[in-house]
Amino acid sequence: MDTSAKTDANRLPGHTSVAARAMNNTVRAATAEAFEVPTAAVSVSMQQDEAPLHVRVTTALPDKALASGTDLVTVLTTKRAALQPRLTHLLGAEVGTLDLTVASIYHPHEKEVTPTQRNRVE
Repeated sequence: MDTSAKTDANRLPGHTSVAARAMNNTVRAATAEAFEVPTAAVSVSMQQDEAPLHVRVTTALPDKALASGTDLVTVLTTKRAALQPRLTHLLGAEVGTLDLTVASIYHPHEKEVTPTQRNRVE
């Protein structure tokens, strides 16, 4: 059998690209899952024009992450160490830098207040 014909069949002409929006949504979903918060509690920005990727994530932190008495730096370092290789795998591109910022504490047991409820005068 001619192996050169098989090799040529595997090479497809063209270019594959992933939209920035799809990559941001992937990072948001993976971060929300890792931090056990809603995706609405996560925002993402990244530089895709250079490799490796530089990803910046702002997220809420669930209140139970601090309930055990562990300090915030330890929690974030552990989460970042697990999330960075996961993002590299999901995106198919190396995530060289992953900056994490905690913007709030998420309390899943509290009832979510809608903007209408927030503005209501009793």
